Amino acid sequence: GMSWSDDGWIYITDDVKVLRVRAQGGSLSVAVDADTARAELWRGWPHAIPGGRYVLFGVSRGSVEAAEVGIKDMETGESAILTPGLFPRYAPTGHLVFTRSDGTLMAAGLDLEGLRLTAEPAAVLGGIGVNSDETFAEMDLSEAGTLIFRSGQAAAQELVWVDREGNVDPVDPEFVGGFQGISLSPDGDRVTAAVTVQGTQSIYVKSLTGGPWRRVTFETGLTTRPAWVPGEDRVAYLSNRSQTGAAGQDVWITSSDGSGDAQNEVD
Repeated sequence: GMSWSDDGWIYITDDVKVLRVRAQGGSLSVAVDADTARAELWRGWPHAIPGGRYVLFGVSRGSVEAAEVGIKDMETGESAILTPGLFPRYAPTGHLVFTRSDGTLMAAGLDLEGLRLTAEPAAVLGGIGVNSDETFAEMDLSEAGTLIFRSGQAAAQELVWVDREGNVDPVDPEFVGGFQGISLSPDGDRVTAAVTVQGTQSIYVKSLTGGPWRRVTFETGLTTRPAWVPGEDRVAYLSNRSQTGAAGQDVWITSSDGSGDAQNEVD
């Protein structure tokens, strides 16, 4: 995520926190950091409110259902969690606009000085596309209050083949979720992907010659970006299972059929 504030700061995110840099260049500084004491994985998707003093941000705590929306006063350094939800935006009417995990667009009055909502969020419309892997909604709000969005269902993707003529061939129409980090095996017979199913993201493997998707990781927390280990029947992936505060990630390796224990072979 990135947001260009009208006071000359550009806000960007790394894997854990929000950074900022002057538009004319310079060194990066931390603007919003994750609170590991709350088991936050990261804070990101910044949105600078006009005037430059306040920045909205999203909070990930392991699943799109547990996502939250926060705000920080860049003058005082104070911050607050406002509500469950994701992908916050500020409306010129003084409302916080965000999305629930099911794709419902919500709005509530926002007291900037008090860093709080002035009313319970109300539903505006449904059917906003939600990316459950990266915890964002496929919408944006202009400074004039115009909403643009892509309609869709949260985490309702399926894996397909597409040839050069644009013909689509589903891999398994019965298996849907939020797909991320798709990787074909060196022999082309199998595929692995990080898939979010019912709010839990895990690594799955499927034979392209038939059979169901097989779940091969079972830990809690974030597992993502699978890749085949060269010359071996194993899959490497990123996981935060061994990180204090769940803020960082290590490389883990597991068998392609899910048997045995995963090994933390690379730090």
